[in-house]
Amino acid sequence: AARQVFYGECTPEDAAWAILRLGPQPVAPYQQPARTTSARWGAIPRYYIKTARDRAVTPAMQAQFGELHGFAVVRELDSDHSPFLSQPDNFVEVLLGFEDAR
Repeated sequence: AARQVFYGECTPEDAAWAILRLGPQPVAPYQQPARTTSARWGAIPRYYIKTARDRAVTPAMQAQFGELHGFAVVRELDSDHSPFLSQPDNFVEVLLGFEDAR
């Protein structure tokens, strides 16, 4: 399912390359709550790229993240979960645009 979930818009070659590099994922981050403070976590501006056709982290989940974490700047790409592979030029353009938002 990795092809459809993470790499839906990638070329077959890019998706195959990426899938070969997937490995076991740690479970602990999903089981233990993270502890943050406003003095540390709150002092760092957060930037976020919302991926509109993401099947791994749905747009609704991404909206919840935004409400929870108060992103300073949100940019959106009409892409899958992996725009760094499926739309690298657009992805870099969005990343560079964050510099202007600082």
